[in-house]
Amino acid sequence: MASKSSDSSRNVAISSADGLDEKLVAGGSSLWIRSLAEFAGTFLVLIALLGGTAWTLLTGLAPVYVAIIAFISYALVMQIFHSTSGAHLNPAITLAAGLTGRLQWIDVLAYVVAQVLGGFAAAATLMGLLHGLPSTLSVKPADWWSVLSNSFGSADISDRLSVSVEFAIVIVFIGTVLVVAAALNATDKKGVASASYPVVTGLGYAVATMLTVFFTGGGINPARSTAAAIIAIFEGDKTAISDLWVFWVVPLLAGAIVGLIDLLFRSQATTTGAVSSSIQGKKAVVTDEKPSLSADRAEFEKAVQSDLSKKSDQGKKSR
Repeated sequence: MASKSSDSSRNVAISSADGLDEKLVAGGSSLWIRSLAEFAGTFLVLIALLGGTAWTLLTGLAPVYVAIIAFISYALVMQIFHSTSGAHLNPAITLAAGLTGRLQWIDVLAYVVAQVLGGFAAAATLMGLLHGLPSTLSVKPADWWSVLSNSFGSADISDRLSVSVEFAIVIVFIGTVLVVAAALNATDKKGVASASYPVVTGLGYAVATMLTVFFTGGGINPARSTAAAIIAIFEGDKTAISDLWVFWVVPLLAGAIVGLIDLLFRSQATTTGAVSSSIQGKKAVVTDEKPSLSADRAEFEKAVQSDLSKKSDQGKKSR
């Protein structure tokens, strides 16, 4: 009896936690645990992504390999953390989750702070590792971070085409839409990630990176852009932060628009479902009434027949 009462109260607590990941509430993971997961996840994915990107500069590999690195890094780390925090690892995804009710707003703030701090820790760690490379290399510290930071309009970066701010805004917007749409599509309305979430979202990052890497160096994750820009300043590239506003405003705008469209589609689906249920209910009522009407008619005919029989008998007796 006590067990049933406990289960019932737990279910009530879960159902009343609007916007929270159902599994997280059931599992009892607190906000700080989930925020720590976002910090650790962002750290791991960006140390792999930034390190892999730096490796392409050292080896002369084509920048398109960065897309492969992005897919592997995000898919692997999301597989590790998606059951704990949802593995957003990107403020744009977190904002979309907040707008669609998948996450409470206090959680949105905590997640974004954790992601930015995790990204900075990753970039700072990589800075230390790069300083540990042999001094015989021709690549200077500032050269590493001019490639690792997101920018546009500069002809000084060999692997990047110089483009206008309008071009950069459009290409980053499209890339971020792909990533956020993939992430939301792989989660339910409570924010619970499906088994396909790491692969689907990782593919979104791969395609988005291929679209943007030759023009902006990526820039679809504000946490990554901020971390690289700050370290670039420490390494002597004073211009790295001048374009940073694009890599915050555009991804967040893209995340907000995808979130609002998701809300619109969900409300439309809910309305359609309600209308369909209402029609089915009316059909059921009509179907249930048919046997009742048939029974009433039979009773009426029987009564009329009985009345006619009685009158016939009375007529015979009177004769």
